[in-house]
Amino acid sequence: MEVFRHLQQQAFKHDACLEPRHLEMLATILRSDVLHAFGDVSHHAYCLLRGYLQRFPYARLERHDSGPYAGRPFVVFDTAAAWQPLAALSNRQGFTKRYLFEEAIKDAGHNYRLDHGSGSGASRKKGGLLGTTLSLLRLCFERAVDSVQEDHNGDALLLRYLLCLLHQDLAARIAVFSAYEDVHEEAVQRRRGAVLQNSLLWRIWTDESEDDNCRKEVMALLMKLIVGVASEADLQEVDEEHPELDEEAEAAAPCICTPRELAALASLFLGMLLDLFGVAEAAGGFHSAAPSRLHRHNQRLKLDQLMKDLFWKWPNPVCGSEAASRTFLAALAPSHRLRLLSLVAMEKVALAYYTQEAAKRPAVARGQSLLALVKSADSGEYLGAFPADPLVALQCLNQDRSKAVKVFGNAGGGSAMNNLAVLGSGIAQAAHGVLAAGGQLPRCEGSGSAEEARKQLKEELAGFLGFLAEKHRELAAAGRPLELSRASLCDLLNAQAALALM
Repeated sequence: MEVFRHLQQQAFKHDACLEPRHLEMLATILRSDVLHAFGDVSHHAYCLLRGYLQRFPYARLERHDSGPYAGRPFVVFDTAAAWQPLAALSNRQGFTKRYLFEEAIKDAGHNYRLDHGSGSGASRKKGGLLGTTLSLLRLCFERAVDSVQEDHNGDALLLRYLLCLLHQDLAARIAVFSAYEDVHEEAVQRRRGAVLQNSLLWRIWTDESEDDNCRKEVMALLMKLIVGVASEADLQEVDEEHPELDEEAEAAAPCICTPRELAALASLFLGMLLDLFGVAEAAGGFHSAAPSRLHRHNQRLKLDQLMKDLFWKWPNPVCGSEAASRTFLAALAPSHRLRLLSLVAMEKVALAYYTQEAAKRPAVARGQSLLALVKSADSGEYLGAFPADPLVALQCLNQDRSKAVKVFGNAGGGSAMNNLAVLGSGIAQAAHGVLAAGGQLPRCEGSGSAEEARKQLKEELAGFLGFLAEKHRELAAAGRPLELSRASLCDLLNAQAALALM
């Protein structure tokens, strides 16, 4: 590590790049935590890789000095600035392909010793070689989940480094993609789409070498990390034992992957996926009639389907309690939270009606048609952002509230009334968050202007929240067991305040 530290100091001093094999060796050292005699070796390797990535960014923004696009940004890439797994995998003789992508890093150490003449005559182990970067990420998230009981610092630190790299790449690309939204030249729009398609995250997630089961497993692990690792007890323990560290103290710590940090990593990765495919969808990138279609399936709807199925889907919901539901929802940006809750509300009610019954109820019929598109990952007639309309969701809930109570009694999140409180208050607060940030609420055609739709949504929300509060008062007056928890009551109060500000 002293040699690598000296190399980095010289690189910084002379503004020169390290050789790719040096970065690859550092990444291998980082992941090989279980092979080191000292526990802080992997952490030092991580700090060197992160410091190098900050000094020489993999992706950075610059601006055109002249011409028709003067002042607009473009991305400059420095492929020598980072260990990038997609590129490193193409080298069959490199450390990445031969050692770093070994599922059991102990086997990689055994094979390395054999390959370099320091083995004891044993045979080479051939078992768990990972084939794709998505498989590596899945393994890292699995180890992050297990790290509450077991030591997987190398994989956790590798995950931190990879997400830092993916975030740096994606942030620059989305900035450029958004900067040319008003340029309608076909050539520019094609290049604009390519900016997203060539992002590391897009290439990793849509890799056709992996099937949808792998992506579902990754989503389940992300949600488990968010709701399971970052429990209130864990957060309290972190706050008491590890107050905020300055940079020097953090660098000296052998492992800084606390439960709260692992949950934050999962939240970051999920947010990047939703943002990436969300901006592609809003630009019409998944519509069959789009001149520059980016993928045959709407990848944002595929994420909706995965989250929706794992959220409260019986019999094994990831969010199996009120606290878990609220923790996961809090990790989503308001627009993503609003979309998920609207789809969950539509689905539960829509499935309770046969097609003939639904035809007599416009909101339910609209909900069923939207859900059919989500299931098939098809944008349908919607060229821009998919209209997961919260107004339709509230209308589904309000048209027969007794049925809604019955339907959500079978959901996995908690009791019927608490589930409905999570939905109603979550929609109200998320809608307020979207509007407060200057955004537009998703809405279906025929719902009038944006102002009319907002007023209708406020009316539906007021009616639904009022129903929940009145039901609670009736039970309290009759001396019967209360169905709304304290957390739900607090949510309803916050929702009423958000409603007043909408």
